[in-house]
Amino acid sequence: MENPVDIGPESKILIALAGEDLPLVVLPAWLAGADLIIAADGGANLILPWIIPHIVIGDGDSVSTASRESAGNWIHDPDQETTDCDKALDVAVQLGVTSVTLVGVEGDRLDHVLSTLSSCAKSPLLIRLVLRSGLGYVLRAADERIFEAQEGQTISVLPLTESEVSISGVNWPLERQS
Repeated sequence: MENPVDIGPESKILIALAGEDLPLVVLPAWLAGADLIIAADGGANLILPWIIPHIVIGDGDSVSTASRESAGNWIHDPDQETTDCDKALDVAVQLGVTSVTLVGVEGDRLDHVLSTLSSCAKSPLLIRLVLRSGLGYVLRAADERIFEAQEGQTISVLPLTESEVSISGVNWPLERQS
């Protein structure tokens, strides 16, 4: 796939999903900080009031006509064996980037949230999730990452694939748990 804008492997890529969970006062800052914006189907509807996505990809079941027509590049992919999130992540891989940020992740449908997490677990990309009340990171078995937290801050760990987890400085430390 040809780059719709001048991007490289370290470019800031934002993928918008259709979950209407992120406080709308925060969304414009995430959009403004992106070099390339990919909307997964109905994710285009979420961001259209602020910006026109460079790419919209999906099966077309939840993207509005206005969003589809205004997109810089509309890619219709009717494949029902992959999710719209899978399709957007695949576009990012094809463009040669190494990491992405996802917004609109949570929404109000548990099946969509679990599907998104499954898509993220399968993708080779480094993925950051912008959540209602913080950030999430998708790590794989070979990844090692140190996160700094403030006293009293809540953290969550959810292994989606075989992983080894160590956590220190918390109420319930873990050391090399699988």
